[in-house]
Amino acid sequence: MMKLQMIGRSDPQGQSSLEKTKEIARFTTRRGRGRKAVLLLAVLVAAGGIFWRVRASGESVPQVNVTELSRGELVRQISLTGRLESEESARVYSNQSEAVQAVLVRVGDRVEEGEILAQLDGQELERDLGLQRAAFAKSAREAELNLEASREEYDNMLRDLESGSYTELVKANQNLNRAMKKYTEARSDFEDHRDELDHADEEYDYLDRKMTRTKIEMDRAQDAYDAAVREGDSEKAEAARQVLSEKEAAYNEARDNWEKAYDDKSEVYNPITITYRDARLSYLEAMEDQKLAERDAQRTLDSLKRKVELGELGQDLSSQQAELERLQRSLADCTVKAPVSGVVTAVYAKEGMPGNGLLFVIEDTDRLRVRTEVKEYDVASLQVGMGSIVKSDALGDQSFEGRVSRIAPASVKDANGETKTENSASYETEISLVGAPQGLRIGMKVRLNVVLERREGVFSVPYEAVTTGPDGKSVIYLLQQEGKTSDSGDPSHLVARAVEVETGMETDFLIEVRSPQLQEGDQVASDPTGLLDGMAVTIADQMVG
Repeated sequence: MMKLQMIGRSDPQGQSSLEKTKEIARFTTRRGRGRKAVLLLAVLVAAGGIFWRVRASGESVPQVNVTELSRGELVRQISLTGRLESEESARVYSNQSEAVQAVLVRVGDRVEEGEILAQLDGQELERDLGLQRAAFAKSAREAELNLEASREEYDNMLRDLESGSYTELVKANQNLNRAMKKYTEARSDFEDHRDELDHADEEYDYLDRKMTRTKIEMDRAQDAYDAAVREGDSEKAEAARQVLSEKEAAYNEARDNWEKAYDDKSEVYNPITITYRDARLSYLEAMEDQKLAERDAQRTLDSLKRKVELGELGQDLSSQQAELERLQRSLADCTVKAPVSGVVTAVYAKEGMPGNGLLFVIEDTDRLRVRTEVKEYDVASLQVGMGSIVKSDALGDQSFEGRVSRIAPASVKDANGETKTENSASYETEISLVGAPQGLRIGMKVRLNVVLERREGVFSVPYEAVTTGPDGKSVIYLLQQEGKTSDSGDPSHLVARAVEVETGMETDFLIEVRSPQLQEGDQVASDPTGLLDGMAVTIADQMVG
């Protein structure tokens, strides 16, 4: 960077350029750049910044540092570090406790998907599998035979019921028919003797009433006789005795007639009524038996149907099938195969040791990516697909092309799943390398730059070179030669000219400027603090003699 010395001139009123500079500085402002300004300030302090020197004549002379304009590439990027890992990797686990019989690969071997990596001892599993297969086949056959028998028994009974040939119902119906026939005959016989039975009933009822009446008269005669005896009247007692004797004789005759009528009635009535009653009871019992037979038949049919259904369920050997499949899977898992194609990068399996846990790690060494973290103030500018240049200290200046392939939607979490708050948030980001990078290895630490924006053939100046004029527009100061001074004898006369510019892309230290007045080779004041349009300047550290 060149340094210019500013030449001060006095105006007609005797006001020096320094005083004018101080006055105009109150109406101009610099562009603040935060952390970038701090870095540039250190550069300016080291370079001497803008300072004033005093000429031999006593006039103060401001000096500035300058930047020469040239068109070039302007790149805005972020610098990161990360670790290389495979785009596709697989950890090969086993949950089998059987011992490892043989390990067939070593670290560095390239394997294809499905290739055998190790073999576990599966003899005991083979034996268990054989027993399970035999038990499964036996259970399946038994279930099939039971179902066939149940279906046959059910179908036979259903067919017998529909055709009316079911044995128990046939017997019940036959008994009912016989009882109905006897009942019908007994009832007919009973009706045929109805008049005779009615006469016997009437005669029996008449004699029964007469016997009752004579019994009452005899009891009254007995009471009268007893009263006469108590009174001691012998004549009256004798007369009462004779009446009592008559009444007893009448009662005895009435009772004998009643008994004879009862016997006569029984001789006629009992055989008919008993036969009729017994036939009727037998018929009612036969009807009840027939209903019970129908109900029992339906219950038996329902029971056979449930037996068929249970037989069908018995054919569901899912639990035994599941155990058989589990043993088959376990036996198949004794042959450990590569789930993906790649290079074996770790072998944990050891012969003779149990085969459970992590056995192998397989990774694709041709497709690599960088896993890194991007701070929150940069992640907003980052997009999937952006290019990146990746370097490793192990390979010197050799660089590799990459592209942003994933940006985490949330910041990095702590062990409890909570967002980390002790520092600014970071977002896990992945950069996939293009092609098959030679020399890079999984696990290497790398440096990378992600290009956020790129401009070709543009002018750029330090941030501090751009200031704001009184009208609020961005300006820079070009240093131009405008002839010799007559009184100083200096070989040249440099003047600072304010040029309005449009700003564009920004990087950490530079900013793009555009104006039709800018040309290649123009010299721009790096820090225009205190400069005025038309002010004479000189490059810093070049004193006027």
